Amino acid sequence: CRLLETILETSRKAGGAAEAGKLMSWVAGLAPYPLPGLAYRVVVEPCGAEKAIAMGFGNCAPSNILPCTLPPQFYKLIQILGIHGLFKLWISALLEQRILLVTSKKGQLAASFLTVCAETLLMLLEPLKWQGIYVPFVPNTMSVLVEAPTPYIMGISESGFRNAELDDGIVEVNIDNGRICFPSNLPVVPESLESKLDMIDTTLGDPLQRGY
Repeated sequence: CRLLETILETSRKAGGAAEAGKLMSWVAGLAPYPLPGLAYRVVVEPCGAEKAIAMGFGNCAPSNILPCTLPPQFYKLIQILGIHGLFKLWISALLEQRILLVTSKKGQLAASFLTVCAETLLMLLEPLKWQGIYVPFVPNTMSVLVEAPTPYIMGISESGFRNAELDDGIVEVNIDNGRICFPSNLPVVPESLESKLDMIDTTLGDPLQRGY
């Protein structure tokens, strides 16, 4: 907090309490969102100030509910894959499979889109933490990374995907049209659950129409 204290004191002298308030709002945007049921405080004591400035971050949501304060784009993966596809992808992540997100988008747009989808998948694992390799966007010049034999979550554009030599043990997710290719070694979802997931997806519409 020493750096924050210095910046806060400088902003106070330059623009008063208004500038200090803007700085604290900016810091709040950088702070990680607590896991459900947890909270923490950030306390800053500027030199010469009569009172310390404290900021609290808490998340009282139950662990089985998605945080409601996340930006809307975090729900885009649900719209693209549907509940059925996302459930199977979630199971794949829990089983530490190799998960490869693929898009036809290019450049910065591809990097942004893949990162949002990869972060969504990590969010759905909470309170668990992904322990494998995590590279949300792999440049085409480094496409050999997706050939790794260890569990990973990676994203790559279609041009880089075509250059890689992949085996059949990878969960390939096309985040443009919602198609997912699963390896044969994944456990089979019970038919009763399959039918319920399909019913939910029916209310969401055609998965091919959910993407960007």
